[in-house]
Amino acid sequence: MVYTLYLSSLIISAVVAIAEAWYFWQRRHAPGGAAITFAMLAIAVWSLGYVLQLSSAELSQQVMATCIQYIGIVILPVAWFAFSLQYTGRGSWLTGSNLFLLLIIPSITLILAWSSNFHDLMWSGRHLETSGPFVVIVKTYGPWFWVHTVYSYFLILAGTLALIQRLFRSPRLYRSQSIALLAAVATPLVWNVLYIFRLLPAYRIDLTPSAFAMSGLLIGWGLFRFRLFDIIPIARDSVIENMSEGVIVLDVQNRLIDINPAGQRIIGYPLSAVIGQPFASVLASYPEIVERSYVSAKTIEAYAEVAIEKEGTRHHYELHASPLRDRRGRIIGRLIMLRDITERQEKEKQD
Repeated sequence: MVYTLYLSSLIISAVVAIAEAWYFWQRRHAPGGAAITFAMLAIAVWSLGYVLQLSSAELSQQVMATCIQYIGIVILPVAWFAFSLQYTGRGSWLTGSNLFLLLIIPSITLILAWSSNFHDLMWSGRHLETSGPFVVIVKTYGPWFWVHTVYSYFLILAGTLALIQRLFRSPRLYRSQSIALLAAVATPLVWNVLYIFRLLPAYRIDLTPSAFAMSGLLIGWGLFRFRLFDIIPIARDSVIENMSEGVIVLDVQNRLIDINPAGQRIIGYPLSAVIGQPFASVLASYPEIVERSYVSAKTIEAYAEVAIEKEGTRHHYELHASPLRDRRGRIIGRLIMLRDITERQEKEKQD
């Protein structure tokens, strides 16, 4: 019963990971989309390799299945690290030469895993254990196994630290995204540590691939709930909280995804009340701002002077709307700036 349940969970994990890979691949052009796709594929290979291992009662077949798992095992940390850098706006670091350096240890690990019959650098003393419901391979870890393990943990933790930095620097919407991502990576790491150091009480079964597959679901939930890939928080890094001009950031679907304190004072709503809402709905009381902010295919930049009534007082603003581009020059939203020129207008009238 335990055997069937666990094997079924591994198969389900593989199917879920493949479905997630397909879903993220549809959004591969978004920041981090391609990297997280490879991470999900790595999890699928890891899970399916583990299914093959547990389905076999022969030592040679289990060794072969372990080698298949390592295709996913070596790719996953690199893909997670790449995703973290791209999500936090550091994707420019991922040059061809740097990616080559990142892949040196994983490549050596894969070669050593597949040639492990000729050396003890990865494992030694391999034998099958049949005391539980599973026939599992038991082995003593070799020196290179620990090299790769430390390297993998380093990449995963480095990527996680990048997300933690985003967590403390971001407004509440992006903070929720980061918390979802941190929770996604923490669970499988805990399981992996318990398995490697043999702290699990039963059967020496590795739950890491299943935990990573569930983490993919959590990332997917963040995608739906927090619009994770709609627009990376680039604009916030360039917006000073105490600037006098109102700054509003829209995504490509014209949803309001950021607004500074001055902008909140202008429209009369706090960030929590408008985040993720359609721009036209939020500013329904100020249709002139919505109309003047529109950027069509023919009008990349928009300049206008608008006047709005607030609490019986007429305020004049200089409006500037322009496209917001990512590091590759692709339009990912729109930046709207509102400068209060009421005093200037009054002086001009007096003159």
